[in-house]
Amino acid sequence: MPQLPRGVRHNERPRARQGDEAEKATHVGGVQLVPGVGRTITGGELKGTAASERSVTFFSIEAEASGSPVAGAAAGAVACVFDSWLGDDLVRAHPAVLATTPVKKALQGLHRPTGFEIGRARIRSSEFFRTHNPGKRLPAFWAIQVRGQAGRDDMGLTASGTLVVSRRVLDALLDFRIGRAVLTQYTAGKSTSRRTRE
Repeated sequence: MPQLPRGVRHNERPRARQGDEAEKATHVGGVQLVPGVGRTITGGELKGTAASERSVTFFSIEAEASGSPVAGAAAGAVACVFDSWLGDDLVRAHPAVLATTPVKKALQGLHRPTGFEIGRARIRSSEFFRTHNPGKRLPAFWAIQVRGQAGRDDMGLTASGTLVVSRRVLDALLDFRIGRAVLTQYTAGKSTSRRTRE
């Protein structure tokens, strides 16, 4: 069996809901994205698509949820405790957006990125994490302070707190582990479905 690109699972199929056939579909790398329908898109499906196929410019990302903010942290500081971590390089400890050092460097390497700043984050593992992951150590994480407008800047948040990124940010993220993130085509003014990987 040929080896699949990182993050691609065998027998994955797009998921749609009844009644969506009437909506205009967009194809990215041979994968049909139905506007407004949440569906897990893997790195192998999007990476390396032709420029003519890159008509989708913004995506909402529901990253792996790995922890929560620490109560009583100093103003402006980002401190989080992790109850779990399944290995993704971009995670949420709502409302914080956290990234590993390689992702931080890739984002900082973009030409004049807009809508976000990157700063230090203090993280620690919880007793639950240590009990269920004996000997496992967390990597360094950095806090992405998202300040942009969704659908305009490279990073923005919707009114409900959903992270929205530009295509070039997504391209950068696809070089790393985001296999547990749910990606959805973002259209301003429309709600996005929230579905998790089965």
